[in-house]
Amino acid sequence: MKHAQLLVFALAACHPAPTPLSLPDPGFAQTAVYLISSTGDQPRVFVSDLANPAIPELGRVAGQSLTVHVFYYGCAPDVLGLSVGLATLSDSGHPIPPARNTYAATIDDSGASAFVPVDHPTIAREVKIDREIRCAKFDLFSNSIPGTLSTFGIWIAESGEEEVVVALYGGSFYRVPIAGPPERIESMEDFPSFAYHRERDDRVWLFGNKDELAVGDLRTGVFERRTFPERPFFLFPPRRGWLAGSAPGHPFELIAFHDRNTLSRFDGEAWTTLYQGPVPVYIEDLPRERPDSEEEWRERREAEDRSERAIYGGAAWNGPSDAHIFWALNNSAKHSVTGTVTNDPALLLEGEGYLSFGGRVPGLGTVAGTSAGRLFVRSGAGWTSHGDAPIASSFRVPQITGWAPLDDGLLIAGGLGLFTQLQPELERSDKFCHYESAREAAVEGFDPPNQWARFLISDVTPLGCGFAFVSKAAGGSGDIEIGFLKRK
Repeated sequence: MKHAQLLVFALAACHPAPTPLSLPDPGFAQTAVYLISSTGDQPRVFVSDLANPAIPELGRVAGQSLTVHVFYYGCAPDVLGLSVGLATLSDSGHPIPPARNTYAATIDDSGASAFVPVDHPTIAREVKIDREIRCAKFDLFSNSIPGTLSTFGIWIAESGEEEVVVALYGGSFYRVPIAGPPERIESMEDFPSFAYHRERDDRVWLFGNKDELAVGDLRTGVFERRTFPERPFFLFPPRRGWLAGSAPGHPFELIAFHDRNTLSRFDGEAWTTLYQGPVPVYIEDLPRERPDSEEEWRERREAEDRSERAIYGGAAWNGPSDAHIFWALNNSAKHSVTGTVTNDPALLLEGEGYLSFGGRVPGLGTVAGTSAGRLFVRSGAGWTSHGDAPIASSFRVPQITGWAPLDDGLLIAGGLGLFTQLQPELERSDKFCHYESAREAAVEGFDPPNQWARFLISDVTPLGCGFAFVSKAAGGSGDIEIGFLKRK
């Protein structure tokens, strides 16, 4: 990898001699933040620019046990608002932001443990350092997938520093670079395509029809199919689904939901059905013959409305055997704890549209958005509303359709091709970045300033120092478009 020279993090001990600590591979990261903590001592934070890496040598006395966290970020320190070197701790500062990859190890008199992947740690939210908080700015590049007029992209995922994999409705996959022609991935043809969960960079789970799974590496396109013939049978198969998985450092599990109203848990070996609700009837399920009565016409209109709404939703892993499911056909989030599934009374929508997305943002918590643009963040047992995202609305298209973690908050995408950012650390009461205004515009040359896609945005993913998103023009016309946002 390009930063392979970063091999040793030396902790100088008074006794015994200095102990080398081998660092995890940073991959495409441009910044490393090292957090060193021990009981009773003030934590130390060191920021390193991996283009010109500096490795700190920090003291440890005999008998002392240190915990070392390493945070790898895709952007350079100045883009993140960080200063290289030993960071200044300050009560008026800001927490260490969540990273793309985080690792932890310990070192004591017996030696050093190996680094292991971990979730964003509590101590990173407690330690406050001097860093500049600002709304993100981007350069925008685009590409398209020829011959995709009749389909749309379901999800998009990072597969290289400037390359993504896009899953299309119907089971096709394409590898799309920031520049150059897209390539259809023949080895993944007809693999599960509803949703994915990244267990680690080289191990990704795909979820699809009949609760089928596949596991493999998006960078190579090599996957192993897992089938479960004992799963529930539906006369009409599911059309859309969502998948969430455990965070690093926790026992492995997957939580899956699909639009035949079924919630399941996978423990690595087998599925367990947690919830089976009433099975919706969609327009595709009805006979194609012309209706003969007003009742049949009404049934078709209701089925068509369900079909349009049921493609919006999300899944969030909160903790071991604890998950939330968000779906446009439910006016309340489903909360599953140790196998018991209930409606979450704290997120019951009344006159605020329907749930259009949801997921877990490291460091922030579980988030949910509505078709009316309202954004909620789960804190403890309740939900906090951040108000309406500054994204224009449409009668038929949800205001919020996609998201991805960004610094301390998230990048939010809307159904009309619009974007905004939630940054909870902004030192003002309004925590949204108003990309719709010329004063806070994040990409130059657009009118309106925050409309960076032609229409419906299906999904957004982090990519290197930035993001990529998949969209489709109004009315389904035109090929699938991929936007690449590079931070600056």
